[in-house]
Amino acid sequence: MSRNRSLKTKKQRHGRKPKRPAPASAKPVPPVSPAPAPGADPAKPAPDSPPAPKHSPKPAPSVSIVRRATHQDHRLKAKVRLLGKKVAHLEKCESHLARALKELDAARAQIDKLNTAMDYLLSKPPHDGRYFDKNYGLSPKWTRSKWECPMKPDGL
Repeated sequence: MSRNRSLKTKKQRHGRKPKRPAPASAKPVPPVSPAPAPGADPAKPAPDSPPAPKHSPKPAPSVSIVRRATHQDHRLKAKVRLLGKKVAHLEKCESHLARALKELDAARAQIDKLNTAMDYLLSKPPHDGRYFDKNYGLSPKWTRSKWECPMKPDGL
C-alpha cells in the first residue's frame, strides 16, 4: 500500500527549494551593430569589418541551465575527489600486500630450512637412550615416524 503523501514534489519533500522562474531582465539582448562611417553606403559592409553572421547569435544561457551545469560540475568534481581517494587507498593496500608477500616468502624459506634439518635428523640412526637411562630410568627406542616410545608402561 502506498502512503498518503501531500501534493508536494519530490524536491520539495526533501527540503530543496523549487526552481524560480527567470527574471524578465535575464532575457538576452541582441547585439548593437556599429554605426556606419559617414558618407559610406549603409547597404555595403565596411571592408575591414567581419562578414555578417548567417545565423542569429546564440542566446545567453538561462539561469536554470547555468544552475544545472554548476550542479553537474560540482558532482563531477566530487567524483574525481572520491576516485583520487580510492586510488590512494589501493596504492596503500598494494604496498601492504607486497610487504605481506615478502614476509610469507621469508616464512616459507624458514619452513623449508626446518624441513631440511628435520630430514637430516631423521636420516641419522636414533640415539641409544643412555640419556634417558641416566636421568629418567627409561630405555626408549624411538621410531622415526611417530617420535614416541614404543615401549610404554602397562596401563597407559
